[in-house]
Amino acid sequence: MHKKVVIRGVILLLAGLCLVVCYFFFKADNGRVNYTNKQLGIEISGKVSALIADDSLAQACWYPQNQEATTSKVFSWLNGAKPYEGKIPEPDYSTQPVYSGNRGPAYFVISWDKCTIIFEPANYLFKENENYVVKYIENVVKIKNNEKENYIESQQLYKWLKNDEWKAEFTDEMTKEIMDKLPK
Repeated sequence: MHKKVVIRGVILLLAGLCLVVCYFFFKADNGRVNYTNKQLGIEISGKVSALIADDSLAQACWYPQNQEATTSKVFSWLNGAKPYEGKIPEPDYSTQPVYSGNRGPAYFVISWDKCTIIFEPANYLFKENENYVVKYIENVVKIKNNEKENYIESQQLYKWLKNDEWKAEFTDEMTKEIMDKLPK
């Protein structure tokens, strides 16, 4: 039992390290963007970097092959999005569950000038027998913007993230290079 706890701790530590290294490594390679959507409360201005943190156990980072095309596509979807007016169910558990790794799904991260916005398919946990199950809210995306959470309706962005459609436009080669450089 103790060995499993240590292994899970090491996996979580490595996943966190990967995200931190990915963030700082990728931040240097960025382009200038100006985007505002007052209805959704999003304002981006400055040098931007984007990445996907995937839904694998180690939560690998993926980078756009063409950052400008990818961010333009996401911004066009945001222009067609509207605030979600429905209710987000509360998690159905009495104590916070402990995860052995990333529970998914993949999420899209845009960073600029010390700010970060995270987009992910809206989801919640509920307990079924002795297991926790992730439920998704169809076509709804959660946006974390400076510790503030909002929900929008965007079928394109939801499907792009939830169904891993983003993989056709991204590469994980940079993550592999970083991991190869880490001490073994």
